[in-house]
Amino acid sequence: MPKTMINGHSIFYCEQGTGKLLMILPGNTASSACHQQELTYFSKNFHVVAIDPWGTGQSDRRTDWTLDWWAQMGRDAISLAVHLGEKKVILMGTSGGAAAALIAASAFPNNVEAVIADSVCPYAQPDRLRREVDN
Repeated sequence: MPKTMINGHSIFYCEQGTGKLLMILPGNTASSACHQQELTYFSKNFHVVAIDPWGTGQSDRRTDWTLDWWAQMGRDAISLAVHLGEKKVILMGTSGGAAAALIAASAFPNNVEAVIADSVCPYAQPDRLRREVDN
């Protein structure tokens, strides 16, 4: 399975299929290992990529979990799409991965074709996020 340097850290990803790029962003601290069935299922119609966000799975470890972790995952997803030679990506995320997908779509509207967001809260106070990240 491939790894590549994205934004100064090594990101691991699995890929399968051909067609439009569909990138799966796992939930908070989860990895691509949680999405093998989706990878197989959606690869019938898409070029599917499931990433291990920075700090999870087989990607580089992190020494801290900053409040911009979701934004970082979104930036990494767009950078990985560009690395794979794609100008547009469909982002599918669960929980924190959904938040990252929405942030990426907002920050990079020319690169995100669509977002599929599952199990994401509409807004969380920064102090609540800090408590959850610290636990």
